[in-house]
Formats: sequence, structure tokens, C-alpha cells
Amino acid sequence: MELNFYKIPDNLPFSTKNLDLSFNPLRHLGSYSFFSFPELQVLDLSRKIKQKAERKKKRRSLGVKLYA
Repeated sequence: MELNFYKIPDNLPFSTKNLDLSFNPLRHLGSYSFFSFPELQVLDLSRKIKQKAERKKKRRSLGVKLYA
């Protein structure tokens, strides 16, 4: 969903389960970028990410399906 986000929006509900940030020119995703969404199950980061998301073991522990 292209909305020209350069960062994760601040106004997303904590109960977000599916998050589609595809086609957005995100600048940085750190290992703690999604800890505010404890119910997140599906995350789509495909296409146009300017910098690679940090690859840390923590991301695996989130139990999230990642599409990149």
C-alpha cells in the first residue's frame, strides 16, 4: 500500500494484526521497530525499502510472517 511512508506511522493501533507497508520508501527498520504491536502476525515490507531491515535474532522471536 503505497503512502510514501519514510517511517512506521505513529497512529497505528496496538492491536494491529496485518501490516502492509509495501511500496513505501522506508528509511530504517531497527530490531525494535515492531515491538509496539504485540498482536502483529503478518508484515509486508516488499519493494522499495531503501535500507535493509536489521537482521537480528530478536525479529525471529516475534513470531511474525515477514514478506520482504
